[in-house]
Amino acid sequence: MGVGASIVLFAPDAPSAVAAAKAAQARVEQIEAVLSDYRAQSEVSLLPARLRETPEVQIDPVLADAAESAQKLRLQTDGAFDERLGELTKLWREARKAGVPPDPKATADAWRRSRADYIIQDANGPTPTLSSLSAIRFDFGGIGKGLACDKAAEVLESHGIDRFLVNLGGDLVLGNPPIGKPGWRVSIDALEGEPLTVELANIAIATSGPRYQSLIVADIEHSHIIDPRLGEPLITPRGVTVLAASGTEADALASALSVLGEQAGPRLQAKFPGTQWRILSRVPTGHVHVWTSSGFPTPSAP
Repeated sequence: MGVGASIVLFAPDAPSAVAAAKAAQARVEQIEAVLSDYRAQSEVSLLPARLRETPEVQIDPVLADAAESAQKLRLQTDGAFDERLGELTKLWREARKAGVPPDPKATADAWRRSRADYIIQDANGPTPTLSSLSAIRFDFGGIGKGLACDKAAEVLESHGIDRFLVNLGGDLVLGNPPIGKPGWRVSIDALEGEPLTVELANIAIATSGPRYQSLIVADIEHSHIIDPRLGEPLITPRGVTVLAASGTEADALASALSVLGEQAGPRLQAKFPGTQWRILSRVPTGHVHVWTSSGFPTPSAP
């Protein structure tokens, strides 16, 4: 998915550790092969061409699971998270590489196509299918890493491993803490120059922000995150960190709060009990405003 990955775990012996780590890695690679739009031969990348041939196609259970989770989260976030923006995010990804914004007509057309809907049938069966009248192109960048972390954690637990840290590009799913420690020490750097270290266990955490992926146009920073309601990149330098019960939820809610801002925090927190968040927003003067939900962990001592 275009990011680095690592797994840290505690096991009773080396063979157990190696077996668990290899199994978790294999599960992540399986998900990568299906959901990553960085791979030309992934199922997500090939899906638009298949849908141009027929409006109903059989899909991998991994894709069915991701799409169903994404549809639910899209509704729960009132469309602030949207997995259907693949055409649009592809244009802006190419623009960031080239250093120039994409053609406005092309982005308008891509955004219009992203409104198309789809239906997943037999999602939990052996042969799930996807039906759509449009050659929809998914972008699971706002959910895929968290989902892969969840699945890797499930594999580790099936091997009897309960002390672990799964990290995919800064999205983390954490099990019990290291032996003798209150939690895993996690450094949060959602907005450049505003780092924070906390100790966490048995929770998922995701951070979203423009620090590593943005395009400057006429002194305005265009984030890699697209506002699905407008079809345009965010231009407010905002860094969001979310703690949630699962990596899937944390990943999607970090994207949604990046779009909606601090005003939506309490509303989403009510929909997802136990969720905590921290939002940083840099104003033109350079000052950073910080909004933190109730329950967000206090910084750890150095």
